[in-house]
Amino acid sequence: EELLQRGVLPPAHSHHYARVYRTGDLVRWRADGQLEYLGRRDRQVKVDGVRIELGEVEAVLGQVPGVSQASCVVHHDPARPTVHRLVAYVTPSTADVEAALKHCKAKLLSSAVPSRILPLDQLPRLPNGKIDVKALAARQLPHQAEKTTERNAVGNTTAAAAAADSLGPTAAALHAIWSEVLQLPPHQLAGDTDFFEAGGSSMLAGAVNARVRSALGLPLLPGTVLFAERTIRGMARWIDE
Repeated sequence: EELLQRGVLPPAHSHHYARVYRTGDLVRWRADGQLEYLGRRDRQVKVDGVRIELGEVEAVLGQVPGVSQASCVVHHDPARPTVHRLVAYVTPSTADVEAALKHCKAKLLSSAVPSRILPLDQLPRLPNGKIDVKALAARQLPHQAEKTTERNAVGNTTAAAAAADSLGPTAAALHAIWSEVLQLPPHQLAGDTDFFEAGGSSMLAGAVNARVRSALGLPLLPGTVLFAERTIRGMARWIDE
């Protein structure tokens, strides 16, 4: 139905007889005859090849008790140019992030679930009162909070490997795979590191599953495993069971 609404019939002088689809992209003809991309008419973005309606994600977040406002942006990691993250900012700063994430998982496709949900006292505003999404996208993402003494102890590659080995052979293999796929040094990954908060995405989750299948000799894992078990410890437990 939405596709039909966006479709228009071609002009009478056109040689095309099929319905034309309005993509929502804004472009202009340059003097050299090339098209220059200016942006989108709507707030649709593409993350890892998947189109996501930011307004839909924000509406779902707005349903969470205690969340007064929400705004989603795509963060580009300058250290890892291929890594794009869908990040949601919510107010107030006391909002229950875990409840918001759980609600998103229940209501949205896995590709549209924000990799991080960050609470703020208030959202930045433009002079006209609208949310300053460029300011949000330019924010530096805080490092994931240190939750365990294990993570505090992981200070170098040797310690990281020892910490992974202590969780068992499956976790040790996953630790190496995650490090490769996420393009992160081993010491930045611990047993309770969240895959998506560390820069993971639905596309990278597929890469992890493929490497797990090859390294551990397992059948292809369900695509939802990493969305349900987002840590090395949790994924290893799921595989071993």
